[in-house]
Amino acid sequence: MEVIDNKLFILISFDGRKYKKIDKKLYKKHLEIIRRCEQEKDLIAFIKEIEPKLALHYAYRLLAQRAYLTAELKAKLALRQISGETICQVILECQRLGYLNDGDWIRQFIKTKTSQGWGRARIERALHQKGAGKLKSAIVDEMFSLDQQRKTLAHWIEKKYPNYQQAECKLKGKIFRSLCRRGFDEALIREFLFRT
Repeated sequence: MEVIDNKLFILISFDGRKYKKIDKKLYKKHLEIIRRCEQEKDLIAFIKEIEPKLALHYAYRLLAQRAYLTAELKAKLALRQISGETICQVILECQRLGYLNDGDWIRQFIKTKTSQGWGRARIERALHQKGAGKLKSAIVDEMFSLDQQRKTLAHWIEKKYPNYQQAECKLKGKIFRSLCRRGFDEALIREFLFRT
């Protein structure tokens, strides 16, 4: 067994074949046992036994700090060089226990960002970047009715620009561009700003 050690990981190889990259932080209590394994089958058996426990403990620590989307948690676990099979087991266990719920996370994200003045398009982009998947479309449609979008837009314009009705065309153009960047629908902005 060959061991290549750096600050973050240990790379374990057998007969020139790379076996596994081990995260030092995740396996810190087990590094000595890993280094003492001389047989490949002993190491594989030990890793298969300990990795799910360590990955689940790590996922619990992450979820205790804040809520995550499934895709975000998978990415965090993958950064620690946890195998794909173990990641799937951990995700299923967290979902079974109710610690991981993408629908609730997306609803809370939408509420938070709407209160910060984000429009539908910007929220959809942010959810897409976070890896929210297909579930986001149904929830965004459910939470963003036309009336809801109008209320959010009205609230944001009146909060940010209380005298927008007396504003000149130049200022209304500036407000229009600002609201477009925030992700509001152009037709709704025009309807609201330029009504007589």
